[in-house]
Amino acid sequence: APAAPAAAPAAPAASAPAVAAATPPASAPEITPIEPLVVTAPATPGTPSTATLLWGVTLTNLYEVQAGKIAQAKAQSPAVKDFAKTMVTDHPAMTRQMMQLFKATNEKIPTELGPRGKSMIAALNAAAPGDFDKVYLDQQRAAQAAELSLLRDYADGGESSEIKPVAAK
Repeated sequence: APAAPAAAPAAPAASAPAVAAATPPASAPEITPIEPLVVTAPATPGTPSTATLLWGVTLTNLYEVQAGKIAQAKAQSPAVKDFAKTMVTDHPAMTRQMMQLFKATNEKIPTELGPRGKSMIAALNAAAPGDFDKVYLDQQRAAQAAELSLLRDYADGGESSEIKPVAAK
């Protein structure tokens, strides 16, 4: 995914592993659409299970498309509107690519946002016009950082040899 346009300072990076068995990434625990998921612990402690990866990537992509649609209508900056359009265009294709891999896992794929993602969407809808771009970009940075951390951790030590190379991309 393309990087969000600069408008606010980036969130500090966490030094600890971002994902511990079936919990959302620690790098942005308060502002991420990735919900906690109760699953069997991964084969390697400290790395996300395949179910955790599936859940996290899917929820983040669902959030980024919904948030992008809102930002296309409410953003003040043309650069933010363009970024939002990219999110709406690119993420469904990414989701379809990941879903092909996940079909073999027989894991349940989320089809709607959980409470965290819904709260983030509500915050976007409630943001005043002058505050919208900052709220949107802050959310995007946190969501993308959490998703990238999840993908990196899985690429480094995930369970599936078929999914690990895709996570590394």
